[in-house]
Amino acid sequence: MEFEIEKEVFGRKVIFKCKTEKDFDFHIKVKSNIFNKEILAKWISSENIVYFNDNIYFLGKKISGFRINDEKIVNELEKEKREFFEEQKRREKEIEKQKEEEFQAFLRNENYFKNKVIISQGCDTGTFYIQNVKNEKIRDFVNNALNKYLDGLIFSEWIPDYWLPNPKAKFEIKNLIKEGKARITEDERHEEVLELDADIINEIVNLLKQEIEEKKKAEEEEIKQLMEKIRREGKVLIEQWIEDCCDPREECDADVHYIYAFSDKEEAEKFALEKKTKAYYDEKIQAWKVHVWSHTW
Repeated sequence: MEFEIEKEVFGRKVIFKCKTEKDFDFHIKVKSNIFNKEILAKWISSENIVYFNDNIYFLGKKISGFRINDEKIVNELEKEKREFFEEQKRREKEIEKQKEEEFQAFLRNENYFKNKVIISQGCDTGTFYIQNVKNEKIRDFVNNALNKYLDGLIFSEWIPDYWLPNPKAKFEIKNLIKEGKARITEDERHEEVLELDADIINEIVNLLKQEIEEKKKAEEEEIKQLMEKIRREGKVLIEQWIEDCCDPREECDADVHYIYAFSDKEEAEKFALEKKTKAYYDEKIQAWKVHVWSHTW
């Protein structure tokens, strides 16, 4: 969108030639007869003002921007800005969807890495980081696996005082190097890094995948048993904990909280009414829940 605004500034006629610019944000490019360069400006919708990003001076005085009084231009700017951000949100959703699909494919693939990978280590923490993995969900997963199952220091000349070996680790750097499955090298910044063979990084990652899958199956079995118990007994106390007294008007020591699960909606609502609270449905366990608490002295 291109438009032109004529203003009187300090008694002089000034023309602002404007063009909308859409990249990572919604901007307006402005040219004028009072400055010799094209500048970027922001559109402040709440005040109908084009606000300059740069400091602009005319006749020795600073100009921050200019107001647009033409309702047609204002409406067109608002429409274009709204469409820009709607499109940006749509693209962000598509990118997130693509990243999630990549991550799920990564989880299913036991041989995801086909080539050697480079691992760096934080000098202040000893934490391992994989390099050159763009998808942050995959990168975070791999980093978690490395720090859980890999032990040792990449640095060859010194051992920091904070460092402690990881007794639960399945792989040691020194052993991998002896076996020819890893080697110490330098990256483009001439910092020491670890080069790991593809089969080793896949094995490390698969250990975490397996652990998560086993935990998921155990949780599913636990939920299944709980659902069966709720159906069988009708009412089950499933959670209980203690917190500080929530009512300043009461001189109590603590509150005891209870969560009951019901198989029958009417029974749950009846119980909730007695306790002056509400019942709500939990899709995960396919039962009605009621949260109640009592004061203790």
